[in-house]
Amino acid sequence: MHFSTLILPAVLLSELAYGAVLDTRHNKKKPEEGFKCEGLEEGYKCHTDISRSWGPYTPYYSLPSNYKPANIDAECEVTFAQVLSRHAARYPTKGMGNKMKNVIQKIQKNAKSYSDKTKFIKTFKYELEPKYDQLTDFGRREMYNSGIKFFNRYKKLNENDEPYYRVSGQQRVIESGAEFSRGFVDEKAKSKKQKTVSLPHLNVIQEGRSFKNTLDHGTCREFEVGRYSKSHQEALDKYIAVFTPPIVQRLGKEIPGGDINGLDVVHLMGLCPFYTVIDGDKLSQWCGLFTPEEFKQFNYYQTLAKYYKYGDGNPLGAVQGVGFVNELIGRLTRSAVKDSTSTNSTVIGPVDRKIYADFSHDNTMVSIMTAMKLFDGLPKLDMKKMESTDRFNLADIVPFASRVYIEKMKCKSEPDELVRVLVNDRVMKLKCPEKKYGSCTVHEFVRGLKFARRGGNWDQCNA
Repeated sequence: MHFSTLILPAVLLSELAYGAVLDTRHNKKKPEEGFKCEGLEEGYKCHTDISRSWGPYTPYYSLPSNYKPANIDAECEVTFAQVLSRHAARYPTKGMGNKMKNVIQKIQKNAKSYSDKTKFIKTFKYELEPKYDQLTDFGRREMYNSGIKFFNRYKKLNENDEPYYRVSGQQRVIESGAEFSRGFVDEKAKSKKQKTVSLPHLNVIQEGRSFKNTLDHGTCREFEVGRYSKSHQEALDKYIAVFTPPIVQRLGKEIPGGDINGLDVVHLMGLCPFYTVIDGDKLSQWCGLFTPEEFKQFNYYQTLAKYYKYGDGNPLGAVQGVGFVNELIGRLTRSAVKDSTSTNSTVIGPVDRKIYADFSHDNTMVSIMTAMKLFDGLPKLDMKKMESTDRFNLADIVPFASRVYIEKMKCKSEPDELVRVLVNDRVMKLKCPEKKYGSCTVHEFVRGLKFARRGGNWDQCNA
């Protein structure tokens, strides 16, 4: 695997960081082995009564496409394919992991007794800390399968070409791109009956507030540390006061003296997915403390957090995704990228390729999809009452290993090339005059992205 860091001035990721990526890949279980719950096409297929309600900690699963069928019609030929993917299932970040550990320790210190359901907590040993931020074995399988699936969906295009890869600079994202590429090249070798293959070059983009990066936000001051940096807190405060009190009351009876509060409940619920996605097959015992309905409320809490921080609930949410959208426009039209937000002329890459693969985070992907107007017209999410919506459900749109496909097609019955967008296999309704298959012409698609083309409201970032 070859890496380069695409920034100026040049800042190379350390050899140690690269070594960690490669050692992690080669010392773990091979992605081809085991993982009964992970299907190549459908994604995660176990414990679906709760596993599709884990917010950003949900494993990838394929969505039904009720608006338009997701298959590529026989009359159409794909001429361009872009995948934008979130990294795969991981262990908790240091911040979240320590919060969960502290809740466990508090309960173990203060609890006077435990019910049969909760008694495992008394002797529970929290062992995730050494692996914070790293991909799990199950996560590696997710990305390997994602590479296979992408190759097969666009097989005619992929057999004679290679994706242009970019990965945002955190290790879990780099490794996700690496596993995706391994699945892609393995499937390509199988298709072409080749015995030896070479892994592709990954272009790594540095993260941080000093670096422009369309795959990771960081350079909009008012969004990062200014007046819009806490725009989601009101929604979280209001909804946690609605959904956690009955749970706090119940756990208070089951663990008297445990001193559990509403935020503790959120952190305890997070232990369920984090322990489950280590190998994906065994459901964590933490999951049994909560009902399917309570996990739906947990998912809505997480949905509110992303909507009011990175989506239309924040005046500067969508503009964090404008840079990538403008890069996409350049690629679709094979023209120079025009952007004055988060793009950097040294990291854009070519605009004349047929296949692109970019790897990012859930936060920035929400901003990108919002900038693409995929949620346009959606009323603001209720802060006190859980709403049922298929259009902005966090578990649906940015689970671990989520992927957005943007495909350009030539169809016999249409004079112009068409574009459509799929989110986790669901065809999305676009903000442009509709053509066949849930698509619109390239011209009209680009025209509908005027928010991005005009730079959004980036001028407010440093106002």
